[in-house]
Amino acid sequence: MRALNERILESHEDYIAAWLRGMFDGDGYVRRSTTAPQVVISAWHKGPNRKIRDALLRAGIPTNVTPNAHDGRDGNIVITGIEFLRRFANRVYAEHPAKRAALDLMLDDLASRETSSSRFDSIAAGGTLLRARSSIGMGQRGFRRGHAVSGYERGLHAASRTSFQSVVEEIDT
Repeated sequence: MRALNERILESHEDYIAAWLRGMFDGDGYVRRSTTAPQVVISAWHKGPNRKIRDALLRAGIPTNVTPNAHDGRDGNIVITGIEFLRRFANRVYAEHPAKRAALDLMLDDLASRETSSSRFDSIAAGGTLLRARSSIGMGQRGFRRGHAVSGYERGLHAASRTSFQSVVEEIDT
């Protein structure tokens, strides 16, 4: 078993998916949410955490490393974005009955959605946004989600492409 674990990244994608399924069944969960669904696998030790991330990437499922994870203060591997959540559910799935049911419910939740607020599709355009809204005399309170616009403008976080488009549409109307 140890030899398989050491060479998993060199294996066929079906074996990688099965290995990931075991990791998810043992230390993962689904976070159902209408706005930000996630699949999470917990791996607090750097070596296994890196191996799981690399295996997910081999399966076409990228993840990002938060500053807390980089510093060893967070061991959760978080999969976000409609495309990658669907890919996880379809390629990796679960053997554990409760986790399989949770994945199925998440897929049902995602069935009607076409866009995603994934961190992998972000736009850092806070300065541009500030200049655009200022040029027409629009304040942050003029936005449906003014608090988010404030965060984008101050560089606290980058807007997803979908979120940025909705802000631009509010400026245009």
